[in-house]
Amino acid sequence: MIKYLRFLFNFQNILLICYIFIMTFFLYMRDVNEVNINKFIFALIVIFASILSNTSTLIAIILFTIPLMCGLPGNFFLPVWILLIALHFLRNKNRSFLPPFWLATFFILFEVLHYIWYDFENNYIEVASYYCSLLLIFTLCYSNLKIDYTRSVLAFCIGCCVLLTIIFMMFIKGGDAAMMEEMSGRMGGDKVYAGDEIMTLRTNPNTIGLFSSTSIACALALFYYKRFHFITLILIVFLCFVCGLFSLSRTWVFVLCLMVILYLFFQHKSKWVGYVTIGLLLLSFIFFYLRNPEIVALFLNRFTDSSIQTGGNRTVLFEAYNNFMFDNLIYMLWGTSAQFYKDVTGIFNSTHNGIQQIFICYGIIGVIILLGVYVRLLVRNYTHRQQMAVLPMICVFIFLQTLQSLWPITCLYPIIAAFFVMKIVKQDTRVVPINQQR
Repeated sequence: MIKYLRFLFNFQNILLICYIFIMTFFLYMRDVNEVNINKFIFALIVIFASILSNTSTLIAIILFTIPLMCGLPGNFFLPVWILLIALHFLRNKNRSFLPPFWLATFFILFEVLHYIWYDFENNYIEVASYYCSLLLIFTLCYSNLKIDYTRSVLAFCIGCCVLLTIIFMMFIKGGDAAMMEEMSGRMGGDKVYAGDEIMTLRTNPNTIGLFSSTSIACALALFYYKRFHFITLILIVFLCFVCGLFSLSRTWVFVLCLMVILYLFFQHKSKWVGYVTIGLLLLSFIFFYLRNPEIVALFLNRFTDSSIQTGGNRTVLFEAYNNFMFDNLIYMLWGTSAQFYKDVTGIFNSTHNGIQQIFICYGIIGVIILLGVYVRLLVRNYTHRQQMAVLPMICVFIFLQTLQSLWPITCLYPIIAAFFVMKIVKQDTRVVPINQQR
């Protein structure tokens, strides 16, 4: 009891809880109740909470916020996050910030160098935001910080639940019928700006499936390692499963089935946990079917319509982009840049394969460097006893092969949470007490 009271009355925990509640309330009022809230208010809330935070709480705030970036003005607070993290490393004379810094700087210079040969109009604000996102991802995945990784992953799962719940509430409103018709009954849509100062929390169905499945995988892994309570697992799995169904994503179904199979396979002692999880998913599906039989019909139609033969035109795009790249030796080595790859190739549908997008944007050079860094991080954070800890990473990696991984970079954010789960088991220590966090 005393332990929980200390947790509740610690300033950093109060700050994090208040931040989560305030952001959730403001997003609900803006997107569901359609109250016009200026985007600068959200930026100020994020910046103010970040400045008051210690490093552990700052990382938790970042992990909560990144699923919501599709409806927030990240251009304003991403540089603040980078500055605060850099100050932490400088204050502690920690040089582990340098490799991610030089790696992100190399790729942004590589990106800008392409622009010399192009006559396209550059959006340097987006490029700066892209650089900050790369630096943030590289830094959090590479560096070993003395923080509460469990709390950060929990914050990420809560952020995913907030994202999915608000989009779900927008979806079932009668006023969003146009979006339902546009997306053929699928939950999600493109980012919407209601004027210059107002944004709307919305992302496409495939990204909804990505955040849904990653959150479920993180919850299952941390419950297995006794870092999440069973009630926490139930709430996260139920919310993410129901909202994931509304995305009507075939990749989501495949990843979820693979996740359950691997979860049962990795279980060595507590088989009942796997069966309870399957039962929970089945109950969620029954509840979903009883409430929304027409959506289930649309869902089943996704596996019988003609688009399944080409994966929703993915195989056609995959071949078209490869034909362009292999017919142009310079682009095959050098790439086309992330911002203008569709303009250069003349194929104005986005590629839907993460590794292929790296190849298109930065050529063979970029593929070798980025995959090399990825493999090194996997080896660095993997131990023989953590098979279950790689579950979120498997989920993210497979999903990214049906999405974009660089531009937009939103789809790459879940890899931070996946690496954090691996770091929790790698360190194999108790949660760092708040009074020992820096």
